[in-house]
Amino acid sequence: MNKIILYCLLAIIVVVSSCKNTTRTTSKPTTIRIGYQLGHVPCIIAKQNKLFEEEFKKDNIKIEIIKFDYGPPEVEAFNAQNLDVGTMGDQPAIVGWSHGVDFKIVGNSNGGNTKMALLIPFSSKVQSFRELKNKKIAIAIGSNNQHFLNILLKKEGFTLSDIKLINLKFGDCISSLSQGLIDATIVSEPYITLSVYKKEARILTYSGGYKYVTLPILSSGNFVKNYPDILARILKVYRKAAEWGKEHPKETTDILLKEENNLLPREVDSSLINKYTANFGLGEREIKAFEETFKFLKETNLISTNKNLKMFYDSKFDRVAAQ
Repeated sequence: MNKIILYCLLAIIVVVSSCKNTTRTTSKPTTIRIGYQLGHVPCIIAKQNKLFEEEFKKDNIKIEIIKFDYGPPEVEAFNAQNLDVGTMGDQPAIVGWSHGVDFKIVGNSNGGNTKMALLIPFSSKVQSFRELKNKKIAIAIGSNNQHFLNILLKKEGFTLSDIKLINLKFGDCISSLSQGLIDATIVSEPYITLSVYKKEARILTYSGGYKYVTLPILSSGNFVKNYPDILARILKVYRKAAEWGKEHPKETTDILLKEENNLLPREVDSSLINKYTANFGLGEREIKAFEETFKFLKETNLISTNKNLKMFYDSKFDRVAAQ
């Protein structure tokens, strides 16, 4: 009887061990899916120079790089588990996280004070934001530009009811402005420099002095948990691409022209290289910017959450990548 019991126990142990082995995560993914948008230059450099492929060639990991128009659709892709890593503004990222999207800020690919601007038609006589009361202002709702608009409204003692807010994608904001369909818009680079270059718009005010603009790098919860070493290597590639862009402005301009199918004139791309590759890394300044955006979203009831923002970012991957 004792032998029979012993055999049964051994059989159970074997079965349990087998089950554990089948559910264990492999040490590396078969594919890495990376999201980006127009103007996300470190990723564009890495894409065109095949830096991700070069880094993971020996691992036999396939790279898929997917372009998005702006932040909210990229958040949806993360939520559907169709992305592993991506770059977007901090506002759509924080909104998605507050609503339960399982991803985390692990780095920052770009930052600065002049990445957003309030534009008016080139021939407009408007001299101040106050003159835009009761006027049509277009933004991509859900993007970082929404925060900048709120800052400008508060500065003048206005509320959203004091303007006619219109929700448009970035490119549509510029075309509507040039056609006289709206009175002002807030957009990011490269749309700012392009519209000024083409004399479709002029800058009424930059975001500098109001808001430090970040471009966080995010990773899905599963990827952070299962592939921390791979994630650190991905951030190294982003960093390598940003540094290469600074050192090779002419070649970077050529890369952007190719990526955008000559959407932007060479002079525009060339003038933006420093902005595109500045302030790489996830430090105190970037975290402070996240906190300010988080505060804005809660104060304006755009999110309702008791989550601690500190749970949304982790700088250890960025520190490893910087070594």
